[in-house]
Amino acid sequence: AATAEGGDLPKLERTLLDIFTTEALGNLDNMRQQIADCRTAGGLCFVTESFFRAAHTLQGNARSLGLQVMLESCAEIEKLLHTLKSENIPLDDTTLSLADRFESCVRQLVELMNGGATSSGELRREFAELAHDLRAENQHLDTAERIVTGDDTPVEPEQEIEVEAQAAPAEPEADEIPVAPPVIPVVS
Repeated sequence: AATAEGGDLPKLERTLLDIFTTEALGNLDNMRQQIADCRTAGGLCFVTESFFRAAHTLQGNARSLGLQVMLESCAEIEKLLHTLKSENIPLDDTTLSLADRFESCVRQLVELMNGGATSSGELRREFAELAHDLRAENQHLDTAERIVTGDDTPVEPEQEIEVEAQAAPAEPEADEIPVAPPVIPVVS
């Protein structure tokens, strides 16, 4: 799709815009409902397949329609939800807040586009900040996962790792075990 002159939003034919709007609002409503359900439950809440699919579909639409303003945020939230889902990590206040911000930004963008705007204006900054915060949360989860697994080597998703068998360290002989000197309490 061509970008409108002087703006950063693509100029979509009415039919395409209507299709995008209907699909986007359906996915955003789904996300909004699941965020609300998680907050209402007040307990452990995990990423559902439909929650992940909503983000995935929005990212595909952003890429297909040339919505550069939201593309990075879409990629980062999809990555976040995928990690949480695949690692069975519950949604917490931070991730729910990020998902809520994402839903709000995309909804505002859909409204702008349907209002005939050619530029995302201030929303561009909000998307950039959101992408930054999502990236930071993804890095936090990646670091936490490496700490839990004891692996401090970053791994690309498609990279295979060969693990060499290592012999267990030999037990020290009795005369090799260091003995600490006795501690004598000092009375004053």
